[in-house]
Amino acid sequence: MSSEQCPSCGGQLAVNQDGWKICHSCGYASPPGVVPAPSLPART
Repeated sequence: MSSEQCPSCGGQLAVNQDGWKICHSCGYASPPGVVPAPSLPART
């Protein structure tokens, strides 16, 4: 995985050693395990 964009401000997210995605621009933090759904066709 390369750099990801912050969903809050669009800045660059950094992943710390605990797996949290942190945005240094606005302070957004996403805990580990909360991953965007992979871009696969939805099966209902």
